[in-house]
Amino acid sequence: MNKFEYYISNEDMGVSIIENIFINHYMPSANGEYVKVYIWGLKYAFNNLQTNIKDKDIAEALGLLESDVIKAWDYWQNEGIIRIINKSKDEKFIQYLNIKSIVLSSKNINAHSGQSAEQDKKRRQMFIQIEDMYRRPLSSKEMASINAWIDEYKFTVQTVLLLIEDCVARNHTELNYLNQVAQNWYDNNIRTFDEAQDYLSDNKRRMDRYSEIFKYLGLNRLASKPEQKLIDGWFDTYGFDMTTISKAADTTVALDKPSIKYIDSVLKDWFENGEVKDAAAKKPKKKQSKHNLANKHEYNFAELEKKWLNKDEVEEDEISY
Repeated sequence: MNKFEYYISNEDMGVSIIENIFINHYMPSANGEYVKVYIWGLKYAFNNLQTNIKDKDIAEALGLLESDVIKAWDYWQNEGIIRIINKSKDEKFIQYLNIKSIVLSSKNINAHSGQSAEQDKKRRQMFIQIEDMYRRPLSSKEMASINAWIDEYKFTVQTVLLLIEDCVARNHTELNYLNQVAQNWYDNNIRTFDEAQDYLSDNKRRMDRYSEIFKYLGLNRLASKPEQKLIDGWFDTYGFDMTTISKAADTTVALDKPSIKYIDSVLKDWFENGEVKDAAAKKPKKKQSKHNLANKHEYNFAELEKKWLNKDEVEEDEISY
């Protein structure tokens, strides 16, 4: 196995090639300090210099503030001619892109899809943000799939970023998994960022419900798809709340293993019989004793005595006739 290296003992003897397209189309409108930072970094990238250099070191070498160097990297990344991949909190990988290839690729894409230069710029910035989340460059296959979500599923750029951010948060970056999620979103008529946010919020609420119910039953596992469907019906179809469902779950005490199907049968019975949400709280009324009335009424014994005296006088008068 052969390994090749072009050795130069002094970097001042080396050459850094700046593309004419950068000089003609990017440099004139850029802040001069940003141009300095771009060229300084290009020297390290073009000559494959392995020296680890911090933004602070670049700032000192160019007589700039460190914050200006950071702003310069952000500017060129937004222009789409470099990629910044954060390796860690204190380390980032800056990749210089061949500008000619980017421009030609953009023209081909625009000619094929009819998208504007502004749309193309937003899409390139989207890929940069995704690579930052992945902490690695995207493959051509990944980029093609993501482009398809926009072109075929009509997702907005913001929708794509939200989808990938959610998947990354759940430790999923596999293309097959992401394609399946994108398909699910499309099937659920999700297109815009707001629709995606509402979908994720509703999905989180449902997942929290499954977790709460399984925890109440002492089940240390995730709900299966059929179980999720049954539980969703308790809320969406029957209109029961968590309090009523908990009381229905209490009916499984006599069972060896708590069963979602059993709870569903209980709730279905309550629903079909017109039971209200607090049906489980209802208790049969106790029969009142006929001799236990003293506590339910208050009597005026003086008034009763007067009535009885009057009654006796009337009876005596009737007898006298």
